Amino acid sequence: MRRLREWFSIRLAKNPGQIVLLAILFFNVVFLFLSAFIISRMSLTGTENFGFLESAYYTVTMILDAGCVSFVVEDIGPENAAILT
Repeated sequence: MRRLREWFSIRLAKNPGQIVLLAILFFNVVFLFLSAFIISRMSLTGTENFGFLESAYYTVTMILDAGCVSFVVEDIGPENAAILT
């Protein structure tokens, strides 16, 4: 454990930007998997057959494309959606 602390301290002193970049990357990956897990658990009736990777794909598409309404309309049905154009 002492060697790990020494290595981390040296890395932090020599190149703090690299440590910050790795921390940001780590938290983004954790956020992606956590949000995919939550979306998978909160699935609507009839969509329970989606797997974890498919939920992760839908999570990424809905985060990156705010106008990605087609997946939501497919999930809840067109009679339950009010889409203004």
